[in-house]
Amino acid sequence: GVMTFDKPRFDNSVEYELIRLAWADYTVVSGGSNKLFEFFKRKYNPTTVISYCDISKFTGQVYTNMGFKIDRITDPNYVWVQEGKHKVLSRYQTQKSKLLEAGVGTEEESESEIMLRLGYVRVYDSGNIRYIYRSN
Repeated sequence: GVMTFDKPRFDNSVEYELIRLAWADYTVVSGGSNKLFEFFKRKYNPTTVISYCDISKFTGQVYTNMGFKIDRITDPNYVWVQEGKHKVLSRYQTQKSKLLEAGVGTEEESESEIMLRLGYVRVYDSGNIRYIYRSN
């Protein structure tokens, strides 16, 4: 298994963000997430750690087991999907400024107008549960 941390991407009021937690296929390690997080806490002594759980894929139970508390549920996010081609672009990849830099679209068009004209549809997710760990 692996658990990765970095500077927070969206909230600078916390010290760290737990970016990714993943296990090898068909692998079960009882208490493994807690063991990885305890190692991180001993080594770096964090005061606050934030993480996000995709509501449509996971329950978030692993976070509560590690001592995180639910902070809030985020607004739904979206991706752009090209019909019939199975091509998916994140909203970060399709920011208007990036589309204009790539020579796609005009100043007068919005991100949505450009992407719809290119044959993409906007697909929303269910949002994320935002969890925060605070040391005692």
